[in-house]
Amino acid sequence: MVVQRLRLLDAGGRRVTAGLASLLLVLLSALPAPAQTPSTGSERVLRAAEFTEPLPFGANLFEGQPPATTGAIDPNYLLSVGDDVAVYIIGAVSIQTVTAVDTQGNIFIPEVGPVPVLGVSAGSLNSTVENSVREVFRDNVEVYTTVLGTQQIAVFVTGFVARPGRFEGGSLDSIIDYLVRAGGIDPDRGSYRDIVVERGGTPIARADLYDFLLDGDLPTVQFRAGDTIIVGPQRPTISVSGDARNTFRFEIPDGGMIGSQLVELARPLPGVTDAYVSGIRGARPYVVYFSLDEFASQSLHDQDEVVFQADQPVNAFTLYTDGAVMGPSVLVATPGVRLHTVLDYIAVDPAVAEVGSVYLFRRSVARQQAQSLNEALDRLQRSLLSAASAGGEAQAEAVAQEADLVQQFIERARTVEPDGRVVVARQDGSIADIRMEDGDIIVIPEATDLILVSGEVAVPQALLFEPGMDAEDYVYAAGGYTDRADEGSFVIRRLNGQTFTGGGIPELQPGDEVIVLPEVPLAYLALASDIAQIIGQMAVTAAAIVAVF
Repeated sequence: MVVQRLRLLDAGGRRVTAGLASLLLVLLSALPAPAQTPSTGSERVLRAAEFTEPLPFGANLFEGQPPATTGAIDPNYLLSVGDDVAVYIIGAVSIQTVTAVDTQGNIFIPEVGPVPVLGVSAGSLNSTVENSVREVFRDNVEVYTTVLGTQQIAVFVTGFVARPGRFEGGSLDSIIDYLVRAGGIDPDRGSYRDIVVERGGTPIARADLYDFLLDGDLPTVQFRAGDTIIVGPQRPTISVSGDARNTFRFEIPDGGMIGSQLVELARPLPGVTDAYVSGIRGARPYVVYFSLDEFASQSLHDQDEVVFQADQPVNAFTLYTDGAVMGPSVLVATPGVRLHTVLDYIAVDPAVAEVGSVYLFRRSVARQQAQSLNEALDRLQRSLLSAASAGGEAQAEAVAQEADLVQQFIERARTVEPDGRVVVARQDGSIADIRMEDGDIIVIPEATDLILVSGEVAVPQALLFEPGMDAEDYVYAAGGYTDRADEGSFVIRRLNGQTFTGGGIPELQPGDEVIVLPEVPLAYLALASDIAQIIGQMAVTAAAIVAVF
């Protein structure tokens, strides 16, 4: 995966501080480089230099060729069956022999006999053999011994490694030596912090390679034939980029990880003042700026991306993209950024995306729409009460019969949540360069050849666009009107979010949605008119239809 490395540059390519910038655009998702270059002039923009996704911390341990197994013998090495030992006895007698440790754990010395050495350390071998020799030759002898070579053994390496299998090596080879022979730990699936050595099914050692990388600590194991090294599954990870010495992917230890622990591992460069954390919280995108001090106490989650930067943005806010973009993304901007600048940093496939039908979801607009809807429902509630108390007995009786229906309609309508859709496409096909707000969702629809038919139709569905067919043709193609439909009353919603009602319905285009409105079956026309207006309002602001019965 390709991610973005953050750098704030001016028109000449020079680094500038966030305080001088009128725009900071931070791409924290997997996006290719911008298709166009945003205008710079007096404006400062963030350019993104690509770099590959960080490797796991410690991945370079497994570079190079597997180590040879020959060399000096460690004094702590314990002799095992098959090891070759050279024995020299000089003085009253002269004996030179090379012998192997037999299956009984002995070496055989002429004129002396078997000497038990199984499990004796290489450093203690000489004194052990000398004691046995002096039981036979008490005076005038000197004894010298050395371990010539250790037996090659086979160790199994399994779990999440590149090439699981059986590998030959030496008893004194390290855990890392055997992992190298197995091609190293799988960078996408294996854990560098959960490695177990088993003998006969029983764990005899555990290794966390972070301890070795940071402090040089690695369990010392004298391997035996048949031992098994097991690499566990990768733990939750955090990726680090930006101004840090260690830009790697780090595994979260048992008990979790907070920012201060990541700082110790990543080692930000001097001058770093803040960290940008992006990830997922509660199934929603999450992007937050922290000063380095604030970051120290923050809990980190699996798949978080942390970018260390020396420049702290001022009043930054979050933008989101949705629809036919090249992977879901989260962007961060400072006040003053406009839509055209943001669009320059959103990668799309022009064969899939309907780039001329961009629209926004805006929280402030959704709040205004919700307020307007609730005010309309409040007016309807007051009209219902005043209608019941005004007029003659016949009107009061008619209103009373319909009051329950109207009240139920009001209650259902209050649950509708407007989506805050903002139409930015002009009639001439251009896109308005509006100022962005915190939380805006930029939607680039996917191109389609279908017409959606919904609302009060027998079988709501998507139908193939056919030139020349009008809204009513599509309604009948979807099974016709329901009994509750207000026949001929439509809302047409375009891919770009534009809506048309009443007599202003244009010729249909691919991607349009035909929404059939319900009839308002009320005898009291004043209430019926208010309800019809509210139904149309909900269809436009939330694409929701609430029937009266």
